Amino acid sequence: MRSTQLTALSIGLFLVAMSGVALNNRSAVSINGLDTNACTVAAPCRTFTTALSATASGGEVVALDSAGYGPFAIAQDVTVVGAPGAHAAITALSGDAIDVGSGVDATIDNLTIVGGPMSLRGIRDQGAARLHVTRCFITGLSAGTGIQTTETSPGSQPATLIDHTTFDFSFLGVDFADSTGAVTSCSFNYDFNAVNVESVTDVADVSIIDSTVNGSQIGVNATGVNGIVRILRCSLANSTLVVEGSAGHTAFLLLHDNYFESVTGTGQYQLLSYGNNAIRNLTATLTPLPLQ
Repeated sequence: MRSTQLTALSIGLFLVAMSGVALNNRSAVSINGLDTNACTVAAPCRTFTTALSATASGGEVVALDSAGYGPFAIAQDVTVVGAPGAHAAITALSGDAIDVGSGVDATIDNLTIVGGPMSLRGIRDQGAARLHVTRCFITGLSAGTGIQTTETSPGSQPATLIDHTTFDFSFLGVDFADSTGAVTSCSFNYDFNAVNVESVTDVADVSIIDSTVNGSQIGVNATGVNGIVRILRCSLANSTLVVEGSAGHTAFLLLHDNYFESVTGTGQYQLLSYGNNAIRNLTATLTPLPLQ
């Protein structure tokens, strides 16, 4: 009898312990939160780092109100979002603001990312299975990169999707390195290079759609691209489309219904144009394609 009672007691204590470490499907952070809290909406934490550690894979972390929440890393499938009307800021005066781990499926929504002269990256994607960045504002990485993505094994689906996001005053806005992805409805303002696409070991597949570049020295730079870059319905004002093909790698760029201040090309490349692009200064060879 005593053995049975001890066994029941042990099981009960185990269940209590397990319930104490149960993870939230929805966690929350707030300017009034404490990192000793349970990170729920009723008892929010103060930082994303603590809230993420309390969140189950596939869950979400919501910033309830305006505040600075500090740099963080994502190691599980998760959505990190600022509530409507909240100015949820991540400031990193050095290093990276947000680090996204390999193989995860992550969404980053409605955050403001602020860098400084010593910052490296606003968002560093280290090979996520899928990364969706939407409705964000990334600024101040004058010597760094707004979003840098590297995919180890590109698939048929775009791995990095960036939409309705603004990039201001970065050295590089978006850097696709050996990766696939899409930039849609984004604004780049006074970045040195708005979008950079470079591939060496993998095949690149990048689409840039319905986006604007203002005051950047280089609007789109395609360097040694082994693959294709599609640019559709974009405006590169006071910026240059630069194509730099390299030996053994033909850079294929498909251009449709764009405005380019300047287009230059060197090395091995093909600029495939449907004939409906407005180009002010052209020092590259275009290959015409018929509209179907």
